[in-house]
Amino acid sequence: MSEIILNKQGEPVEVFVDISYDSKGRMIVDAQLRSADKATMIAGALASNLLWEKTDNTEYVVITPDVYATDEETGERVLVAHEVGEHRPLPNTIENVRDAHLDHIGAVELTPAVKGADGEIVTPAVMSEDHCANLRMQLTMLDKVDEDGYPNWMVTTLQWMKCGVDTLDDKGVPAKLLNGVELLGKIKTPARTFAASNTHQTRTA
Repeated sequence: MSEIILNKQGEPVEVFVDISYDSKGRMIVDAQLRSADKATMIAGALASNLLWEKTDNTEYVVITPDVYATDEETGERVLVAHEVGEHRPLPNTIENVRDAHLDHIGAVELTPAVKGADGEIVTPAVMSEDHCANLRMQLTMLDKVDEDGYPNWMVTTLQWMKCGVDTLDDKGVPAKLLNGVELLGKIKTPARTFAASNTHQTRTA
């Protein structure tokens, strides 16, 4: 999976993404990523501005509830002291940048299981020891530009291609390793699990 895009100098460069268009003619950019584990994937996506860390999460905690007393003359229940509470910080959350959907697949099947004539598994499937994820960028994510008016997604992709270390995936297909995450040169698995929402609730310490 690769496309040719033009860099800021107008030169054609091969990048490991797939470009398609939806029914309304709007561009979609897909990529397949791989890392040693999910934590490395998240850290690499944060470094590439594909995720962001929300740090202002709070919750309201009641320390003392409302205090009531009974009026001796009327017998009515009267509020004599309002509750006391405070907003306390919650752990940070990692969230998808708007219209950049990072969807975790995890390990993928390298060799399918072998079944006998009775349907029982004779040889278990061989799974990879890495962590894979799909990335889909669209709409507002593709509209963002730098100070030169050049699309930010192209800046990130070209940096991955230029600064990434050359590696090979399981099939010998080239990939680029940057910030612990490989940008794969072709779809490793047909699995596509693009998120319906922009948030995944990965907690950080």
